[in-house]
Amino acid sequence: MYIFIYKDAGKPHGPLSPAQAKQQLDSGLASPEDMAWHDELPSKVKLGDLVAFLEKKGMVGPSATSSPYSGTPATTIAGQGQFTLANTPTQSRNRCFLYDAYGKPCGPYTPMQLLGELESGKTSPDDMVWCDGLEEKVKLRAFLDMVGSEAKGTGGGGFGPPQGGGAYGGQNSSWAGSLAFSYNGLGGDFFVLNLKNILLTICTLGIYGFWAKVAVRKFHWNNMYFMGDNLEYHATGKEMFINFLKGMLLLSSIAGLIALTLGALNLMELLGVALAFCFFLTAPFQIYSKQRFLLARTSWRNVRFKFTGTVGEAYGICIKGGFLSILTLGFYIPWFLNSLEKYRLNNS
Repeated sequence: MYIFIYKDAGKPHGPLSPAQAKQQLDSGLASPEDMAWHDELPSKVKLGDLVAFLEKKGMVGPSATSSPYSGTPATTIAGQGQFTLANTPTQSRNRCFLYDAYGKPCGPYTPMQLLGELESGKTSPDDMVWCDGLEEKVKLRAFLDMVGSEAKGTGGGGFGPPQGGGAYGGQNSSWAGSLAFSYNGLGGDFFVLNLKNILLTICTLGIYGFWAKVAVRKFHWNNMYFMGDNLEYHATGKEMFINFLKGMLLLSSIAGLIALTLGALNLMELLGVALAFCFFLTAPFQIYSKQRFLLARTSWRNVRFKFTGTVGEAYGICIKGGFLSILTLGFYIPWFLNSLEKYRLNNS
């Protein structure tokens, strides 16, 4: 079991063994009110409640430096990467965490997945890694060398999948039963954010609205967790503002061209109909572009999302839905909107 403590503006601290978490609590480095999470919890709980529960179950050992799976401490030698996982179960080794430049954990990975990340150039041999059984983080290259040599010496176990299935699957996986989203945002924090957004939007005559929209999205994404890690939103207010200006320039040019054409033909009374028709023609492209932008700027565990729908599909749904909605005097609109939602979600 590995535990993460959330403090310092919600940044995770860990992984820690149950004994190490208790030591943090007893020494005053962590508060009982700090939020904590481990791999069998669907969402975060208070650290004091978690430690009390683990103590009652007899899962908190006397030494904070001992591995929770071993009667002897895990061994490391600073600077040399020499350590052993001989007493650590294979399933524990297959829950490894990589640490980015800011000390944020990403994972869990199997050793084979770590090897793939290294060979693809996504990680560096000097990146730090940790798994159950290690007293402290070690360099990725040294960890993989050790696991590979143990696998050869024992006839396997180093680079295989975890017991019960793949990296995250199988009935015996520690993730089974916790594959659900959880939301940890607080109403008070969201109220303060919205108050700030409203005031700045008014003071800037609406221009700050783009930055406000990004701030709201980031708040929701950062508080939405799946398997212990939150979503991240990478768009910026400046980016959205520039995209808005480009869109307005394009639409204004089209509207101006339509107005000039109808004026030359003395058909200005049809301007409203022509502009509405123009809006209908561009709406499917806007739906496609908005969803594509949203997913391209969303990530989970450093993996960006992707939208696989096409512009042609969007136009097909809108043309069919618009025609049937007119033909049925609006009764088809719920089915039309449902088709658009299916298009957005099934291609995400």
